[in-house]
Amino acid sequence: MPQSYLIDAGFNRSKTITRDEFLRVSIGQDGLAYAHPQQSSGALLAACQSQGYLHVKANTQIEYGHSYSFYPFSGF
Repeated sequence: MPQSYLIDAGFNRSKTITRDEFLRVSIGQDGLAYAHPQQSSGALLAACQSQGYLHVKANTQIEYGHSYSFYPFSGF
């Protein structure tokens, strides 16, 4: 099982969905996670430009500064 780390989000998202999701994110110089603008499942470029996945539980809004589990691609 890949190791996750808590990291704070550098963005907000009020939209919620009814399932868990894993957003492709990069870690900024400020240490916050920033979502890639393209989250489509077929977007290979987004995966290449990101550093890992931010796990967002079902029915959860993303709040700036709130901690979420981060799975770095290097752990897979």
